[in-house]
Amino acid sequence: MKRRRIDSRSGETIVEVMVSVLIFLMLMTVLQGAIMFCNSAQKKSRQIRQDTTEICRKLQAATAEDNGSTNFDFYATSADESVIGDNVFSISAPKQKKTVSYGAAGETSSTTFYLYGGTTP
Repeated sequence: MKRRRIDSRSGETIVEVMVSVLIFLMLMTVLQGAIMFCNSAQKKSRQIRQDTTEICRKLQAATAEDNGSTNFDFYATSADESVIGDNVFSISAPKQKKTVSYGAAGETSSTTFYLYGGTTP
């Protein structure tokens, strides 16, 4: 019966195990940061969506204020817009504005929308 000799170079050393654990922990840290970033982006997206919904709802209910009129001038130009010719025609459009306030009680913001055309109230 032959005796088997244990080779001292077989298996993994403690240094190799420690390096592999360190690499694994670094990857887990990066993954945790990515998950936290995704959660933060999702919360911000929800907040923006809620604000936009509130603005649209209040914009439809807001009354328009008369804000004068604006002239839109149309000119003849070349294809690359390097040469501007004479005024071809002008359109006068009534200008109105709606102001919408939104947000929580502590942080209220307001946005002004300008409307061109349409009927004067």
